Amino acid sequence: ADLSDLYLHKVISSLKDIDIFIATGMSNIGNIKKTISLYKNLKPIILHCVSGYPCNDESLNIRSFKVLRETFPQLKLGYSDHSTDEIAAIVANTIGYEVFERHFTLDKNDDGPDHYASSNVEEMKSYVKNLRRVPKILGEAKKETQEEEIGMSKRSKKAILTKTKVQRGEILSLENTYALRPAENGISVDNLYK
Repeated sequence: ADLSDLYLHKVISSLKDIDIFIATGMSNIGNIKKTISLYKNLKPIILHCVSGYPCNDESLNIRSFKVLRETFPQLKLGYSDHSTDEIAAIVANTIGYEVFERHFTLDKNDDGPDHYASSNVEEMKSYVKNLRRVPKILGEAKKETQEEEIGMSKRSKKAILTKTKVQRGEILSLENTYALRPAENGISVDNLYK
């Protein structure tokens, strides 16, 4: 609601050495540009936000990351999460959102516009725990056999066996061999052409 309060942002933008988080609920890209233009010496963190309590899945629009990243390449992007669980935040994390904000309450029955849609203690623990798993799950942009797969490889992959008795000097090929589990009982199919 404060994104369009240019009076407030004029004052905040004059501060030094502080982190600024700007939620973008109830706005469009034009509103966001106007507000961000006031920040000459600070780099605010833009939080994609939909001001519904809670938001339905169709309104979350996590893909707005693309337009925010193209428009503000120099700024960190985050997600102000008003969804019903942690799935939206996990999806947001996988496409590049770095900072997460979520409403928290000790009692969902308290008065106020968002207590019923906020996370309680157990929900918040789960939310944080699962968000912290995302970088581990995403891993790195490479494809290698994982250490935990090595033992399984010996049991699940197949060994090379001959269809008939092999004569000395005979070259093994796909025509005179076949594959059968487990690889630990012979030469692994991975070694067929070695």
